[in-house]
Amino acid sequence: MKHFLSGAMAAGWFCLAMALFAQSMSVSSEPSMPGDGSRRGECLQQATDQKIVGVQHDEFVENCMTEQ
Repeated sequence: MKHFLSGAMAAGWFCLAMALFAQSMSVSSEPSMPGDGSRRGECLQQATDQKIVGVQHDEFVENCMTEQ
């Protein structure tokens, strides 16, 4: 019984550590400017409204983001 509780406790700590690690790794690697997120959201919405998919979708959003 002692080993079972120790194993359960170790598994709990392991799950907690994995959750914290996964959360810390979810940060975007793309540089961003203030207000960049709202512009990207608008571009994504336009691409969705125009039913653009695949590589063309990515290109559309990228071009939309560079337009001012």
